[in-house]
Amino acid sequence: MQKTPSIIPPLALLLSAIQLFSPSALFSAPPAPPAPPALENFRDLSQKEIFKDRTYPRYLAFRGEMNRKINTDYETWRDALGDSSGVMRKFMNEELLVNPSTAAWANRYAREHPEKLVMLHLNGEARQVAAFPEVLRRYFPGHWVYLAGSKAAAAVKNTDTTIHLESARPFTMRGYVNHNTGGATAKPPAPATIPQNVLLVRVDKQGRRLWNESEYAKLTAVNYAARSITIQRGQFHTTPRDYAAGELYVAPIAGSFIGKDVMWYYNLSANCPKDANGRQAWELYADEIASWFSPAGALRDAQGIAFDVNYFEVPENRKNWDTDNDGKPDGGWSDGRNRWAEGDWKFLTRLRAALGRDFILTSDAQHPTNQQAVGILDGMESEGLVQDNDAWRGFSRAVNTHLYWKDNNTSDHDYRYVVLKLNDADDAARPQQMRRFAAATACCLEACVTDALPRDYMPPAFSAPGSLGKARGELARNAKTAPQLFPAGIEYLKTKIEAPGCDVTLANGKIQIRRSPTAQPEQLAQPERRLKFKIKDAPLPAGDVTIYIKARALDPLDGFVREDRVPRIIWLRPTTLPDYGEGARRNEYYTRIYGMIGMRRAGELSYYFRRLPAGAQDLEIEAQGTGAIELESLEIYNAPDILARRFDKAIVLVNPSLTPARVNIAALLGPECKTAGEATIPAVDAVFIPVE
Repeated sequence: MQKTPSIIPPLALLLSAIQLFSPSALFSAPPAPPAPPALENFRDLSQKEIFKDRTYPRYLAFRGEMNRKINTDYETWRDALGDSSGVMRKFMNEELLVNPSTAAWANRYAREHPEKLVMLHLNGEARQVAAFPEVLRRYFPGHWVYLAGSKAAAAVKNTDTTIHLESARPFTMRGYVNHNTGGATAKPPAPATIPQNVLLVRVDKQGRRLWNESEYAKLTAVNYAARSITIQRGQFHTTPRDYAAGELYVAPIAGSFIGKDVMWYYNLSANCPKDANGRQAWELYADEIASWFSPAGALRDAQGIAFDVNYFEVPENRKNWDTDNDGKPDGGWSDGRNRWAEGDWKFLTRLRAALGRDFILTSDAQHPTNQQAVGILDGMESEGLVQDNDAWRGFSRAVNTHLYWKDNNTSDHDYRYVVLKLNDADDAARPQQMRRFAAATACCLEACVTDALPRDYMPPAFSAPGSLGKARGELARNAKTAPQLFPAGIEYLKTKIEAPGCDVTLANGKIQIRRSPTAQPEQLAQPERRLKFKIKDAPLPAGDVTIYIKARALDPLDGFVREDRVPRIIWLRPTTLPDYGEGARRNEYYTRIYGMIGMRRAGELSYYFRRLPAGAQDLEIEAQGTGAIELESLEIYNAPDILARRFDKAIVLVNPSLTPARVNIAALLGPECKTAGEATIPAVDAVFIPVE
């Protein structure tokens, strides 16, 4: 996909085009306090602590808008930020309704503390609409995501509340999961699910949706036997209409329930319908966001956006989305193309062009459907070290993803961080250990962490910002001090590869795997659009095993070009895996390991598996996309993937194993650490060893 920044108007033109939709219309803010004297350098990112010093640990104040005690006034809020190097929080209404003063607080804090980074934490996929008629005027009905619906079976009058359909199966009273139930002790108890919002839209004889002849409604009942639904008509600032027989289509609105109201998803697909001005949702959303940071915008002095969620691919649990509005689920794909990724790329490209390179853009990247826009964003978020409900099991996922972004991003500002979130109940039961493990891993990967107070999970000597000093030398992997169990050359490795439908060749001492032009459709994994192969009979011993591969993409991800720098995800797993005794869902956390590969150079990826059974078994590998890849090496070690990093003031060791591990520090980090001796690291934990 070619990038076309030349067609994107300058920020000034964007702002004039959207003047009627300034964010001041989205909430009623009190008069701003007098601005402090202008500071010339408060926008200079190179002067921010987080980029200037590069000492660790580095903390970021994260969220906090639900804590009423710190939102009473500016001074209280400012003091609660403590010695963090920056702040990310929801200064605008979208999934939550925030204190209307906080946008002014953000601007004031940015000017009073030019050494701190001030960023908007923004839901990049959905927003509440019920209380914001301005939003519904800005985005026309075709700009939201719908599920496949059904046509009405007869004419419908504007007074009808029960509608008979060709099928009622698309509709449910359990449409949106309520994430704000308040738990079992809530009084009164909140419902676990919320009925769907729906759209009634007129269709012409060709089946095209006439978006401007539509209305919104709320579902109140479904009768599957009678093939009917009962609704509240004319909702969300719309008016009930009459529909003749055969011209009404009803579709559920895709959404979620967060912050005490339903949120609707923007249709960021390249297939999104265009409004009367020929604009798709990704264009309007990018322009609206840019306006917030304009000289007259609500967040004119803030320096970045941390997208809470902005998917590069529609997640598996949303494959029922109908993004091209043909009445059939497509999950963002049509004609064999990931049209969602294409639209999201355009959205981020437009936003970057409007806000410039000296503005931080980042998004979460802890899932394979999360962000891959390495050439546009400044970095990534891990919401939880591995993901929001896994603080440690899929350890290699976090390591691989952070290292790829660190080594391949072209931004001047490497902005990566780990949210010390513990959503899993077992993880939350040992918060100090889990946060120490995550914070130490982040330091080894040269990433920041979100502040979790009190910082009792860190050793007192290294709890203050920058107390470890700067990283010295490269990241060390203790597994590589063990014997290599697959020392055979590349020619032998080639004989072990089984790749149905693919040609496997040797070129310049590297194995190239590409789809054969004579391959049969059933060999090509077409629905998944992945390149699949196996390494047969790999010698895997009992116990912990770390597998390292060096690989490179020879072709870009489908739908993109080399210059886009979009990586491809590559999964690896042995055919026989243990049961870790925590259920099927958590077993996947342990074993569904992946990394990223790009086209510039081969990168090393690690795949750490605990407690494997002994015996030769196959390594199953899947590469995202259908293009060719190149495999340079495979290494196998019977050892956990312990990380080690030397800093000015300490050595940091991270043990992801289920058992304690003893490490020879000198053998791992070299002669300059010869006096450090050996260290024992508890299971799934980290140690900090002071050095002179």
